[in-house]
Amino acid sequence: GTGLVTPHQIYEAGWSGQCMQQARMFILEYKRSGEKRFLDDGLSCFDAWVKTQQECGLFPTNYARFLSGNYVPNDVCNYSWGVIEMSRTYTLLKSLGIDRPQYIDFARRVLDFLASQYNDEDGFGLLYTIFGEKVKGGGSIGGFAIMAGLKQLIEDIKELHFDKSDIEY
Repeated sequence: GTGLVTPHQIYEAGWSGQCMQQARMFILEYKRSGEKRFLDDGLSCFDAWVKTQQECGLFPTNYARFLSGNYVPNDVCNYSWGVIEMSRTYTLLKSLGIDRPQYIDFARRVLDFLASQYNDEDGFGLLYTIFGEKVKGGGSIGGFAIMAGLKQLIEDIKELHFDKSDIEY
């Protein structure tokens, strides 16, 4: 190839595809409108992503590649956006009285993997296979992993019902 892809091939978790964010917007539309089809579409998307997660905690950030089995290394940025959107969606659903613990488990497992890879010389790295093999280091995009980790920490603190006064700085 030409390096070009057709629109049906772009089902990326974050970054250029924003598939997970779009699915969360469907759920927000359900919250606003009450139209259940939006909830169903959003949930089916997130449920499908959860099923792609590998034992190591990573997942194919491009869903079409999961369907085809034509995996390529994925960047820390997309893994991190997946964490953020799974966490946000879990919180949104809880506010609607819907419990999807597999979403928060998904987010935590990705973060556990990324945290296990961190080192002072390479940060979080740059590219990994969905099976957890580092393909390329030197990535400056580790900031997305930090953002995802902080978002998850905030959600975990809320879930544990900590009061701000209980946290020492």
